[in-house]
Order: sequence, then structure tokens, then C-alpha cells
Amino acid sequence: NKKPLYRILNKMKKHSQAGEFPFFPPTWVLPENWEAFDTEMRQKKPKTFIVKPDGGAQGAGIFLIRSGQENKLQPGDRYIVQRYIHKPLLLDGLKFDLRMYVVVTSVDPLRCYLHKDGLARFCTQKYTAPSSKNMDQAYMHFTNYSLNKNADNFVREDEESGSKRTFSTVWEQMKGAGLEPEPLWEEMKDLCTKTLLSVWPKLWFAYHSTIVNDLGPSMCFQILGFDILIDHRMRPWLLETNNGPSLNLDEEVDRAVKCSVVEETMRMVKTLYKQPHKPPAPGSPATEEEVQGLRQRRKDAHIKALAWEHKSLKDFEVLYEGDAEGYEELFPMLIPSVSEAFEIAARVGDRDRNGIKGLSPPKFAQALKILRLLDMKRVTRADVDLLYIETLKNQSRDQGMTFDLFGNALTSLAARLYPSIQPLGKAVAHMLREVQDAASPRIANKKDFGGSQTKKPPTPPVDVEGAGSSDNNVSLNGVGSTAKTAEEVSSPQPPEVGPQGKEQSDEGGQNDNTESTMRSSSHPSPET
Repeated sequence: NKKPLYRILNKMKKHSQAGEFPFFPPTWVLPENWEAFDTEMRQKKPKTFIVKPDGGAQGAGIFLIRSGQENKLQPGDRYIVQRYIHKPLLLDGLKFDLRMYVVVTSVDPLRCYLHKDGLARFCTQKYTAPSSKNMDQAYMHFTNYSLNKNADNFVREDEESGSKRTFSTVWEQMKGAGLEPEPLWEEMKDLCTKTLLSVWPKLWFAYHSTIVNDLGPSMCFQILGFDILIDHRMRPWLLETNNGPSLNLDEEVDRAVKCSVVEETMRMVKTLYKQPHKPPAPGSPATEEEVQGLRQRRKDAHIKALAWEHKSLKDFEVLYEGDAEGYEELFPMLIPSVSEAFEIAARVGDRDRNGIKGLSPPKFAQALKILRLLDMKRVTRADVDLLYIETLKNQSRDQGMTFDLFGNALTSLAARLYPSIQPLGKAVAHMLREVQDAASPRIANKKDFGGSQTKKPPTPPVDVEGAGSSDNNVSLNGVGSTAKTAEEVSSPQPPEVGPQGKEQSDEGGQNDNTESTMRSSSHPSPET
């Protein structure tokens, strides 16, 4: 299912400052974004789009369409549509994409590393910009290895001109053409980091709801594949991510890169730092002291694991190691007090200790109280109940408020309390800093929140992740509301863990699923 990643990145791009996510091309998730996409297709200026089936793999079912022509798609179709980057960087006249390998050694706290080498996968037909005459030529437009390996022109076992090359070879060829790969590499690292941080709240909840984490350390790891296209101006574009990149050794170039990725990953993760602790009595409710002890053991294991991973690093370099400094306003869910409040509220009182669960209305109120946001004066329990109901609107009702939905609720709250602060992530960070810095909560005047004032400020739109990607305006009507209580609402569906399967051949080549999921405002749209 490719949709969760694209929904998240669309939301992040929409609610962030211009230039924070320049690597993500305009994307429409169908059928929920059908009207916006149909409007785009009716534009007179010719634009090319790449269409990929949701859940497709290895380039199957991908095709190109152009605006101003007959729209082959129907309102009920389930596709991912993206602007095609029609001016890719070419080497030897061929379009190519880059497969980057990232290993995630821990989810809480997040630690991830980028391998310094990777694979460039080339098309097998000389590239020309898309037109009505060549739209169906897959070997020209789609970089999927699974497609091109069947072409007569596929070149094997040739490091300099092969259809699959290492990064080191491509960097030298770029330098030979007068290009500088070093700034590009830094932008590619930023792309990978911001993509992972965007999906981290979903990963966090999926991990803790699945892993019975009594021992404290991270109990799993993941090798990810990031597929990136470089355009003619040396700017990276994210095509897709793969949570199960192929580790097949079809050629010697595969062995050179993939064996290094796997061997070094296994060196880093071979030791689990189990922290000794006294297990609780069977059937007894979890206490806050127990939860804080669990979090402390996790921190202790993190410190030990960092030392070992740094010692083991050879061909990997650090992407992110749990330090939120510099990212708080773009990703406020990284602020430690947020996950601490959620985890305490979710775990305290739990008797089976069988993974974390979504928040019920009372537990949601408890989490806000821990964060000092529920003061019963400026933010009342009635306000919180309404916020819970609105946040879970359009969600599946099985799991309560998950961690990513908790972030949506904080965003809605901050938008109401601080309507003048933009973007919304900055408003959330400001809200949390203010209440943490104050001896007693000082959020905003009552009239700034809602309730008995004569004139309410406009409610900024808040995108609630779930079925359908339309924004929800969270209306908090303040004190004395007689709306149905939050207890009447069940819970939403569990988060889907990160991007899966490859899919797009976006302008610079869609990725091949055979190998297993942001920069300044000067980064123009794909067709400029």
C-alpha cells in the first residue's frame, strides 16, 4: 500500500514552510483527490503525469498520461498519480535513478544510517522528453530494473557503461561532466532524514503496539531502499521508498554494494542491550513508576547501542540519532515530552502489558494533563472531548487515538490557541514550550480558544490522517458544550508502518520493486 507515505508527505508539504519538502513532486492519491487531479488534467499547458497502481510492484501497471488529452482514468480508480519530471539528468543519453540503502536500528529513539554506496539503475533506450509518440516506451521512461533487465540493450557486468552501476562510478562520471556530486549528496541525506521523520509517529505506535518492550532496547531493525531521481539541475526527487528492498545478487555490482549493506548492518545490530529489571507481579496494573523505569532502560540501552554502532560504522554514515534539536518546529512530535505523555497515559493501568494501545477519551485527557495543556480554565474537559471526537472523525474505530492522531489533535489545539503562528508545526512547538516553561500553564486568554466569546477566530484546517485525505476543520466549542461525549466514539485504525513497495517511475524513472520507502524554496516544480 503506497498511499500512507504519500498522504503524510502531502500533509507535511502543505503545512510546512515553503522549501522544506522540495524533493516531493505534486502527488494525487486517487480516488480521494480525484477533483483536484481532474482539474489539473484540464489545464491547457501540457503536463505529463506518471500513474501507478496502489500496491503495485516491479513496474507493473505503470503508464504515462498528459493533460489536455483524454483522461483515461475514472473517478473510482485507485491509483497514485505524480507529475513526471521530464528533464532528468542523463548519463550516456540515458535516464537513471538511484537506490539508496538506509538501515533503521531503533525506532524509539529513532536511529538511522545511510550507506555511502548504492546502485544507479539505467533505462535501456535513449531518452527524449515525453510526447504523444513515445509515451508508451517503457524502456525510455521507466528506470525499474525489473523492466529493463529484459531489454535487448541491457548491459551487464560493465562498471563504466553497464545498466547498473555503483554510486562511486556515477559520481566520477558526474565530475567528468563538470558536475559536483557533493552538494547533491547532502540534499539526498536531507531527503532521507525528513522522509523518515515524517512517518516516525506511525512507526513509533506500530512498534510499541507490536513489540512487548519490557526489556527496554529496540527489538528489531529494518533495511530500507530509497529511490531517487536527479533532474537536470542536480536536484533530488523522491520516487518512493521500499521497506523490503531486493537483496538478490544478480550481478557483481549487486554483490559489491548489497553484501556491504547486509554485513555492516548485522555488525551494528548483533547485540541487544537488555537492561536488568524486576518484572511486575502478574496481573497487576502498570504504574507510572514502572513506565518511567521502562523509558529509562530504553535510554540506557540507547546510549550503549550508540557506542557500539559508532564503533561498527564503516560504509554507513549517520542520518539521525534521536536528537530532535533543530527539528522541533518541523516535527514537534519528536519533542520527548510528547511521547512521554502519550506513553504514560496509554500504559498506566494496563494489566496485560501486551503492547501499547490507542488512547481512550479519559486517557487522551490524561495525556494533555501531563503536558499541562488541560488546565480546566482555558482548556476544559468538554473542549478535550470535542477535540477527541473531531480528531477521530473519518477514522476506523478499532484502536483509539494512535500516536500520529495524537499529533493531529495537538496540531488542532495549537491552531486554535495560536492562530497567528505559522506553520502549524511551529505553533505546536511554541505551545509545548510555553506550558513547559511556565510555573503554571499559561496558554492563551479564554476568548482565544472558544466558548463564551462573542467572536471566535477562524479555525485553521487540520489534516487528519486516515481514510480520505481531505482536511478536517476541528471545531472546539468550549465550555458547557452538550455535544455527545467522546466515550461514544470508538477508536481509529492502527497506523500503517511506513512506505511499502516501490512504485513510481516519476519523471526520472520509476523504481523497480525488485529491490526493496527536502531543501529551499528555490526548488521549482517538476516541469519547470
